[in-house]
Amino acid sequence: MRAQVRAEEEEAAAEASLVQEVIMEAALAEVLRKRFDDGQAARDQGQGGMASSVITICCLLGAAYFWLTTKQGSRSSSTLKGLEFIPWREIDLLSEEERLGVVVTDCTHPGVRWCLTHHRQPKSLPPELRSDSSTGIMLNALKVGHESVVGGEASKVGCNHFDVDGFCAVFAAMRPMVARRFDALLRETAMIGDFRELELRSDPEKNLALKLCCWLNALERGEFWRPFGKNEFDAQASVHDADKWGLFTKPTVLDAFEAMLRGQCEASDARLLEDSGLNQARADWRSEHARVCSDAAEMTRAVGSDAKNKRRFERFEDVGLVALGPLERPVHYYALFGATKGLDVVLTMIRAGEKGVVAEVEQKYTTFVDLESRPTLPRADL
Repeated sequence: MRAQVRAEEEEAAAEASLVQEVIMEAALAEVLRKRFDDGQAARDQGQGGMASSVITICCLLGAAYFWLTTKQGSRSSSTLKGLEFIPWREIDLLSEEERLGVVVTDCTHPGVRWCLTHHRQPKSLPPELRSDSSTGIMLNALKVGHESVVGGEASKVGCNHFDVDGFCAVFAAMRPMVARRFDALLRETAMIGDFRELELRSDPEKNLALKLCCWLNALERGEFWRPFGKNEFDAQASVHDADKWGLFTKPTVLDAFEAMLRGQCEASDARLLEDSGLNQARADWRSEHARVCSDAAEMTRAVGSDAKNKRRFERFEDVGLVALGPLERPVHYYALFGATKGLDVVLTMIRAGEKGVVAEVEQKYTTFVDLESRPTLPRADL
């Protein structure tokens, strides 16, 4: 109950802030009008014409600066309208003119003007939009009021696959006011989901971004199949994950995810219960979250600084590789990759009883996309 009251108070504060902003703009406009009228009257009377003109110009320049620095934020928060999700196959049915109203995220489309994605594309994104994740790019576009999502022709958003980063980017486009309020949390969620780089030094129990990833994974696994898996029974139904997007863009699910963003796990459960088919995910995300927390503690010990642990964790910066193990058992990939931040190739060794040690080499997803924060080595064909 207290969490709900706090959320309502936050909403009221945000609305009050927007009202105050409008009042400020109106007051500023009135001051400028009066200043201009006074200056004009002084010039007409030949009294202090030069001084009055200078004052008027200074006021106008100051007002212009004020408007540019505040209106940008206003445009990206107070007047944003959410986009409507469009299934991928429907984009190809649109005319060239109709596609001007579509923006795609976390993927590319040759017939769409704006592809807000970290995937490589022929035309680079403007510097002010670039980010490591597609969610970060979408949030940057909202923040600066970019024409791709604010004030332009865009009315629909699409994505050709479902994953955590893609969902967070689509959510931001559909509910931009909420996304702007939880900007940092959505960025962190996307980074854990796409690159699996959980911050081991923080307490996973308190990491809300990790909970969001587990929540999305549980809902996807419970209603369809495991993340990054495929429909073994109806391949056509899962083309471009159209079936998944049909569920994850339902108001019920969007509301439940928004409750999770606020840290209101019980409220999220209650919202899912309103949809008769979404009961299973309520407990499942907690079990995965508990496993990640346990495995993160194991990895924290494995990457410790003492001599014994040092042999279980080595970084080879020149080739972008990190070697982990031998570990006593397999660990969740969120915990495993938490020790690999800044590198792109992971060699994991796990004890396998009589078989000795099993080794696995994996190239991280960082080699597949265009990172903004750092360069990456070319992706090898394994």
